[in-house]
Amino acid sequence: MTRPAILARPAAYSGGQQNVALFRIYVAYRTLLSVVLLIMLISPNTRQLLGGLNPDLYLVVSLLYLISNIVLMGAVGTLWYQNRKFLFAVFLVDIVAIIALTDASGGIGSGLPVL
Repeated sequence: MTRPAILARPAAYSGGQQNVALFRIYVAYRTLLSVVLLIMLISPNTRQLLGGLNPDLYLVVSLLYLISNIVLMGAVGTLWYQNRKFLFAVFLVDIVAIIALTDASGGIGSGLPVL
């Protein structure tokens, strides 16, 4: 007797593959975000939106954030993402960078804390 597909037991699935895929998506998001934030400072149309209070701090932090993301993209092929301390450091860098960018852009009113 064959079972309908809805009642069949799912195939064996390794959670590690899902973690790698999620980490790659997160790294891609971070990299895209850092590029967009840097372009918004350089573009004459959006220059007044971000980095209004301290454009030098905004530029330095956004460049450092981009560099850290490029380094992290190189780490995607390694097993660093399995280390919890490494993942904590990645999230900490995100928080510190967004706080510094928010401060350089005028605080909560800039909209950056939503990130």
